[in-house]
Amino acid sequence: MIFNNHQIGLAKHISNPCIYKTCNADAKSAHRYGCRCTTQPVSQSYLQRRGRTDALRSCNALPLLQRLCNTSEVPCGLGNLKVSSTSRKPLKGMVVLPARFSKPQSSPPTDKASYNVLTRPETDEPQTANENGQDETKNSFSKIWIPVALYITCYFALCFAIAYALDGYKAINDDSARSANGTLKLRPSDFNTLISMATSIIAYLVDSYAGIAVWTCALTLLRTTGLTAGQLDSVVDAPSQLSWIIQDGWPAPWIRQGKVGWFAASAVLLLFPQAFIEMVITGAVDWKPSVDWGPTVQVRAAEPRADISNWYWYLSQETTRKGLLRVAGGNAAIGWADTGNFIQRRSLLRNVVNDDNLPVNSTITDAILPVLMAHNITVVGDAPFLYDHAGNAIVFDPDDTKWTSSKYIVSNSSQANVPPASRFSGNKKVVLMLARQKSTTPACSPVTPDTFGDLSYFKNVFPLVNANDQNCFISGTINMTAGVVRKRGARYISSRVVDSEDPWSVDDIQSDRWVEEAIRLLPDVMAFVSQLNASSMPTWNNVDDYVASLVQQSFMGAWSALSRTNDASDILLTANPAILRSQAVVSRARAFAWLGATLLIPVSTIITTYLQRRYLDKDSLSANSRAATLLLSPPGSDGNGILSIPLEPSHSAAEEKRLGT
Repeated sequence: MIFNNHQIGLAKHISNPCIYKTCNADAKSAHRYGCRCTTQPVSQSYLQRRGRTDALRSCNALPLLQRLCNTSEVPCGLGNLKVSSTSRKPLKGMVVLPARFSKPQSSPPTDKASYNVLTRPETDEPQTANENGQDETKNSFSKIWIPVALYITCYFALCFAIAYALDGYKAINDDSARSANGTLKLRPSDFNTLISMATSIIAYLVDSYAGIAVWTCALTLLRTTGLTAGQLDSVVDAPSQLSWIIQDGWPAPWIRQGKVGWFAASAVLLLFPQAFIEMVITGAVDWKPSVDWGPTVQVRAAEPRADISNWYWYLSQETTRKGLLRVAGGNAAIGWADTGNFIQRRSLLRNVVNDDNLPVNSTITDAILPVLMAHNITVVGDAPFLYDHAGNAIVFDPDDTKWTSSKYIVSNSSQANVPPASRFSGNKKVVLMLARQKSTTPACSPVTPDTFGDLSYFKNVFPLVNANDQNCFISGTINMTAGVVRKRGARYISSRVVDSEDPWSVDDIQSDRWVEEAIRLLPDVMAFVSQLNASSMPTWNNVDDYVASLVQQSFMGAWSALSRTNDASDILLTANPAILRSQAVVSRARAFAWLGATLLIPVSTIITTYLQRRYLDKDSLSANSRAATLLLSPPGSDGNGILSIPLEPSHSAAEEKRLGT
């Protein structure tokens, strides 16, 4: 029997994935494509001989559809047909009617034959889908919220781990050992890998939920607003791509469907930021150079060959004094060879130490550091000594110009008394050579701009004429305090130089036995250091700072040479070796901005859950539609959402006669 128009019209009002588009054609084309059925159930023997009918083929396409075909309204008298559980290759073109046609008419058709054909015969089989509605609701709720719950757990754990646990962590460098002080240490690359793994897991959970959300929203619209199968199919084929958005102008087609469309579009739109926020959390972690501390070690304060007996030979032999003078100049050059902020050097404490193979940034907790603070320099009108190179300067006491060693040497012995500890605070005479130039009249007026720049503001420049050249000097008074600072934390700025940046004042300067002799060595050491010019002291328009810094460096070099040569070699200092590390610096603003963006997923989940429970969990169609729509193919040319399926050739005339058609 060919479906008549009344039967086909009634077929549109039932939810049935086993109806062909071709049955909606005229009688001629329906007969041509074999769209036929009987008013009586098809015999089992016919099915066995035929192999599979169109209806059987449709219902047997996928095991997931078996329950649907057994519980929904099935035409062609197959309502009681037991379908084989053999899985077959899915048929392209399986049909899903628009959900707006799912509700049957309030009054059944009067054509009894047609009604019998298009409605399921009475059966004793239970309606399992409706009876299990409560279980399906629970299952759908679990399927939505399980990945979201895992997602929430992961992103909260990752965010707080990065913001509070990783921040400030000191990771080892590539050339460091994995174990430090019995503790396993990780490298920055390890953390980058862990963060990437965590974000990949989170992205997987987002994708899992995104598939559920898109399906739920699309099925809701399919059921409530008449979304065409073509629109649904494009979303299903590429839910994570933009092609269907551009092609269909999404989300406009959904929003036009009313309140449900707005909910569905909102649930899906909240997913889009998740594809672009991974770089926010990975970019929240930065790494900067840092240090960690190894086990403390003991280092010598003086040279290994240092002994108090060397003091006697210093007082007795000029060659020993000249040697120590060169050591003092070398210490000044080593200690101040960097080119840092020169203006601040008056307040820095430095000393030369042994090369104990300690890394840069290691510390000494109880260092003894020489210090000379130049309070002020006043230029006066006294005549200076004779020097022949610019920048040469000396500091001396005009009332105590003669050095004597007899007061320290013990008579008739090879021993010398240790000088008493002292602290100097007072004035010293300072002389600085500005330039050597051709003779002028009047002498040194003006001074040719050279090493120290424009010197026209100096009014008390003294010349000493030497043949055709003249040396131009200035002299003045420097007020200073000299001594040592003890028990000071100092940091290695090189393998042999320690520096302290701890705040200190003149009250912290203490007495030491080598202060007096270091002051007496200043004229010779200053001349030597100025000739070396290894400290890169700026001179241009910088006379006062140049003199003060030259005095400071020379005092440090002289005191260090005396202390390291004559002190006992068994004086030990405590050092903390530095281990190079990379310290994590976390931008918590970025981390919590990422956390805020991820909170859009729970909002989307709430909307999706509402749509699921409000529109899809009330009957069996929701569960069965998911299985049926898995076999969707591109829509027909008419775009009405009813898709075509290839059919077998029509039955032979003998079979039709036997079937009573």
